[in-house]
Amino acid sequence: MNATNANPFVPSFGGVLANAPRTSCTWCGQSVPNITWSAPSTDRGSPVTAYRVLMGPDEATLVEVARVSDVRQYVKRGLENGLAYYFSVLAVNLNGEGPKAPVRPATPLGVPSAPL
Repeated sequence: MNATNANPFVPSFGGVLANAPRTSCTWCGQSVPNITWSAPSTDRGSPVTAYRVLMGPDEATLVEVARVSDVRQYVKRGLENGLAYYFSVLAVNLNGEGPKAPVRPATPLGVPSAPL
């Protein structure tokens, strides 16, 4: 929220931020999540110029791992099997960053061990 406006999604300079994108996560192979998302339901009159892909070990400590402008997909390689990872995406337009999409957990499980 800013000092001149009670609505946290309207910056003080008058522009309106895009809504949050919708996300999903599928697995492309061992330890490789494929994060995909759709455009926000509305850009609020200013086209989306980029998407920020966020990842972290929990919902509270997400950091940017990619910033893309012409695709709605991100593949994160090299994750450790058995550890939980959390992902989210947010849309950016000329007015700033919109809200994060709901955080999605993903835990790569890897391949099974050899039979006994």
